[in-house]
Amino acid sequence: WKLENRDPFLFFLVSFFHVLFPFVLNFPDSSAFNQVDYLLSFGGNSLWCKMVVRQYNEELKYLEKISSHCWRIKKGFQPNMNVEGVFYVNDHLEKLMLDELRNACRPGMVGGFLPGVKQIANVAALPGIVGKSVGLPDVHSGYGFAIGNMAAFDIADPKSVVSPGGVGFDINCGVRLLRTNLWEKDVLPVQWALAPRVSSQ
Repeated sequence: WKLENRDPFLFFLVSFFHVLFPFVLNFPDSSAFNQVDYLLSFGGNSLWCKMVVRQYNEELKYLEKISSHCWRIKKGFQPNMNVEGVFYVNDHLEKLMLDELRNACRPGMVGGFLPGVKQIANVAALPGIVGKSVGLPDVHSGYGFAIGNMAAFDIADPKSVVSPGGVGFDINCGVRLLRTNLWEKDVLPVQWALAPRVSSQ
């Protein structure tokens, strides 16, 4: 990191970003990576940063088509992934997702949204995630989480995140956070009767 203006607030901001999103900044050194420079500006201050990216063919080694409409994202696609990712797409959306990744790998292509595939993998690196980071059939780039990205977190894990607005900042994109004093053992016997009642509200 090279600070152009050693402003304490900017230093705090960058440090805070690094704590929240270490998987974005901690890439291992590898011959498969290219380094690119980009400028982070905030409140009149600027900071030159280095980010490393892989070539498109290297990225594809972490993606596996496991059925006609399902892709697996292997651990290692993004650093610190706790679980694998998976996304479901038709032929049209598959092309869009892969084109988005291909374009992001082109020299000089920095800034803007991360490709949806990368965002699914970043969610897989969040503390406490269980199962998989899932991209549903409407998946596309979002503001951190991909739009259509689904994830569940184990609240028994003290480092686990709670993110009711993983994607939406305004209407929350229809996401709901439910809290109850019931335990799993209380809900399992009545889950099939309960599900239609919850969805009808």
